[in-house]
Amino acid sequence: MKVPLQLWNRPHWELRGRWDSAQFFRHLLEVLPAATTLFIEGTCIAREVSDLMRSASEPGDYLPMRQTLWPRARQYRLRCDSATLAALADLAERHAAPELLDHLFVYDGPKVLLEFPDAFVRDCPAYFSTETDEQSLRSFAAVLRLDLTNLQSGGRG
Repeated sequence: MKVPLQLWNRPHWELRGRWDSAQFFRHLLEVLPAATTLFIEGTCIAREVSDLMRSASEPGDYLPMRQTLWPRARQYRLRCDSATLAALADLAERHAAPELLDHLFVYDGPKVLLEFPDAFVRDCPAYFSTETDEQSLRSFAAVLRLDLTNLQSGGRG
């Protein structure tokens, strides 16, 4: 079953600022140790990035709803492990964010942990589940030099 963005309209943590995609991938498991799956969508993914995504892909449904309607984006379901994240961090050192992905989601089984539409665009927020350990999230934000906000009231407008 495909679901739209879930976290933005309920209590969540929000990170925003000037993103460093390589550092993001290097430290992601520190803040989300229970993560099992990455869902990636992109329209301009570089060939070597696409090669990695195909090699790290895993079977199963693509859980989030498609974020880009046109042009039709490629979607990948990847295992979220240290090897995959290290490879993505290395690629992020050599590629601009749009060559990596446009949208990123992190799940623990069927449960969303992170929704990052418009990933790595300056000041575009990443939404983290309130179940995320606060101290780990604060450390992650400090390492990446990002602003962290706890939106306990959830929803917008």
